[in-house]
Amino acid sequence: MRALLNRLLSPAGFVLVGLLFLLPFATASCGAFAFTYTGVDLAAGNRPAPDPRLVALARDRGTSPTELNAELRRSLHPVSAQWPVTLAIGIVVVGVLTTVLVRRAGVRAAAAMCVALAAAVALLAAEIVASDAVHQRFAADAVPVMGTDADDFVAVDGAYGFWLALGVLVVLFVGNGAYLIRLARPPTRNAA
Repeated sequence: MRALLNRLLSPAGFVLVGLLFLLPFATASCGAFAFTYTGVDLAAGNRPAPDPRLVALARDRGTSPTELNAELRRSLHPVSAQWPVTLAIGIVVVGVLTTVLVRRAGVRAAAAMCVALAAAVALLAAEIVASDAVHQRFAADAVPVMGTDADDFVAVDGAYGFWLALGVLVVLFVGNGAYLIRLARPPTRNAA
């Protein structure tokens, strides 16, 4: 049972990281409202999800969700697809495949460590590049509303999906490293 658990932890961890790309990865705020991009939105170049407070405000003003969506589509343009995010997703997929297909425990743990490290580095690079792209896109979209100094009012932060994914990758790296150390230790004999 313990061997099966050790065999399934790394693929499950990489699958969890892959699912975390469906959560918010970047939050862009301008004034009182914030818009979120999931990891998939950043990889595909989609528009952000509007702030729920904005939806409630539109509903209070008597604007239908369709009208609000049309207005957002006119004023908010999609951010370009971010290749580092796509690369991070690809590395996570490689991690799932590697940890499922490799049979030897030591090789699987070493491969999982390497893939977790590569995915974490790609994720950090993706956060830097995507935050800059989101900031530029939002600043450009906010100019008609806020004037030429819109760049000063736009803030972009990493959201909880990014931090959770990074945390799981660190746990995968450390956990597989500890497992490798345990495998490398010579078996102890009980003195009887």
